[in-house]
Amino acid sequence: MRQVTKGSLNVSIDVYIIDSTDRTPELGVAFNTSGIDLEYRRGSGSVTNITEVTLASLTAAHTDGGFLEIGHGYYRLDVPDAAFASGVETVSILGTVSGMVVIPQTIQLVDSLGVAQTGDSFAIVNSVDDGLVIVSSKVDGIGAASGGAIAFAAADDNVTGALAGSTFVGIESTGTHSSVHFNDGNYHKIDDQGNNISIVYEFDIGGGRTASEVTWIGFLKGSNDDGIIEVYNGSTWDTLGEIEGSNKDKNSTIVHALYGSHTGTGASLGKVYIRLSCDDQSNPNLNTDRLFVSAVNVGQSVGYANGRIWLDANNGTTGTEAFVNGTADNPVSTIADALSLANSVGLTRLSIAPGSSITLAQSLEGFDVVLDGAEIALGGQSIDDSVFHGGKISGNGTAATGRMTFNDVNVFSGTIQNADFYRCTCTGTFTLLTAGDYNVVNCRATAAGVTWDVGALNDGTTLQIRDWIGSLTFNNLSANDVINADGSIGTLNLNGADALVYHMGVYGTHNNNLTGTPTVIKLAALRGGDIDDLAANVAIILSNTGEIGTAGAGLTSVGVSAATLTEVKAKIKEILFTDLQVEPAQGSPAATATLADKIANLYKAWRNKSESTATTWSLYNDAGTVVDQKSTIGDDGTTASKTEIVSGP
Repeated sequence: MRQVTKGSLNVSIDVYIIDSTDRTPELGVAFNTSGIDLEYRRGSGSVTNITEVTLASLTAAHTDGGFLEIGHGYYRLDVPDAAFASGVETVSILGTVSGMVVIPQTIQLVDSLGVAQTGDSFAIVNSVDDGLVIVSSKVDGIGAASGGAIAFAAADDNVTGALAGSTFVGIESTGTHSSVHFNDGNYHKIDDQGNNISIVYEFDIGGGRTASEVTWIGFLKGSNDDGIIEVYNGSTWDTLGEIEGSNKDKNSTIVHALYGSHTGTGASLGKVYIRLSCDDQSNPNLNTDRLFVSAVNVGQSVGYANGRIWLDANNGTTGTEAFVNGTADNPVSTIADALSLANSVGLTRLSIAPGSSITLAQSLEGFDVVLDGAEIALGGQSIDDSVFHGGKISGNGTAATGRMTFNDVNVFSGTIQNADFYRCTCTGTFTLLTAGDYNVVNCRATAAGVTWDVGALNDGTTLQIRDWIGSLTFNNLSANDVINADGSIGTLNLNGADALVYHMGVYGTHNNNLTGTPTVIKLAALRGGDIDDLAANVAIILSNTGEIGTAGAGLTSVGVSAATLTEVKAKIKEILFTDLQVEPAQGSPAATATLADKIANLYKAWRNKSESTATTWSLYNDAGTVVDQKSTIGDDGTTASKTEIVSGP
């Protein structure tokens, strides 16, 4: 993860953009490409839009929002200075372009990146980019400090309150603990109180570091008065050496090595306490010009792997030091610490170790949670727009404006709201908190089955249960509730007044106990016993089919009885000699007609009146008054012709 010092100016980054379909690098994107929308997010705050502008060249001066192609899918982006202001620990760069994917990145904001050495001087590094070191201030040499160490100034003292169990003794004459930051002749002067002086300075070197050295520059005024310099080891004070008194106002420099035990852990993570004191002397005064602790980075954490805060309730530690606690190799032990860190560094993913048992005492909204064999009791908290994977979930949760989603989870009885379940194992009774849509897909019940209780909700709940395995009971159904239930259902119980119920799939028993006027529709719903009966009937049909044989080889020829033949002959005689056929009506005779129609038309042409002129042949109706059919005729002395009969008149 890239690091940038808080308050840095003119920071440019490389943004990588790929095609949303084939994931190849996108070329030719410009500041005004359709759909481009680049943004930054500080910590867990809201997203801030970046106004994109073009750059004259890749070497042009920084311009907030400047955007220009580098090549091979990479683009220079000049991030607005406001993104790196103090107050958060991370800045996320993200965005969209139509048909493309902008690869997001997170930048860690730090107080300093280290110390750069030039000859006898050191500089606090603000930022490093392409080999350029940007410094905020130069300080004098730090004596025997080891190369690569980082110098930390005093963050507090015990003048106004005890530190590390030690109270202030003396009189603050001039300056404060801030006066010891630089070797500039501005002293933090402490006069004695009853010939005694004792002052403690606190240093905060942060997590992931250990103090290696302390440097004091100043003088103890008083003839033959000696003081001591000490460091706190977590329980007692270790003496590092003496401060020799003098009548001269001249600085001396004292440097002492520090050990690992001198850097605080737990609640005092990264804290170092240095005490300067002198007892039973003759009116001494302590003048500190500069005091600082040098620290080095130790080890390397795998960090927030997969963009997650890591929690192990059994083996984790307490603490909320950003980028130290809650990492994959240093998980926190409480959900409170995990959520505090998530808010601090701007992450919304949690990974909870196997065997951990967590009870929510605050909302968990908008998180992606991998339980991995752990268990969460919802504790009545809001889990709006959170998604849970694996493990166990129990208790009551709410999702007033979004949804709660469970994937591959063992879910136990509780009150739920606007919930989706995918590939879950469900146990007990689930009470729906509000009317709305609930989706349960590819889930199963434990042996006793599962109850879904609509409760005292207003009408209008839609419960989609797809590919369910096990028994189901629906309680307190009412008008406008819609139930879609399919799968392999043992016993289906419908309780309440009214509802629209679609029952599909295979079932054992269907108990409709609704007392109102419900609509219950079975769509291809088969009772287990029906399937057994159907299988038996199919077997019988197949057996009978086998008896018929190929091409009817198994069939037996049967004769026709004399009585049947006599009856057939009588029917034919009746049709021919008794039944009457009406005369064909006016119209063109069809090319395809029944035998009866063809005979009737011939009979009409033979019987009825007809006329022929030089050009037309006409056939009249039975009354001889209307031409029903006609044809065009002709004779040129060689050939006589007649066209197809058409309708009259």
